[in-house]
Amino acid sequence: MENYKGYKNKITFDFISSIMNDEDDYITAMDMVKDAVGMFSLTDMLRSWANDMADDALTSYQYTHPFIKSVVNSGIAEVDFYEVAETLITDAKELKEV
Repeated sequence: MENYKGYKNKITFDFISSIMNDEDDYITAMDMVKDAVGMFSLTDMLRSWANDMADDALTSYQYTHPFIKSVVNSGIAEVDFYEVAETLITDAKELKEV
């Protein structure tokens, strides 16, 4: 079910777009594609990476309101990481990186 620019939802599109448009993030993601042992492994790696990025951002402030933490975590929960993994694998195959 594709609802937003070919992706499940806006937050999934935003996540994949941010990866594809940032060189360092893209390199990190392609390294994950190479290191993953199957689709579910990659999906878990991407979810963990998103959670780590959120934790880094939230802990960089002296105080983060619980509501903001809730909004960030709710957004991450809506990302379809399987779809993100599929997109990255397709891109890697097109670039012959896998």
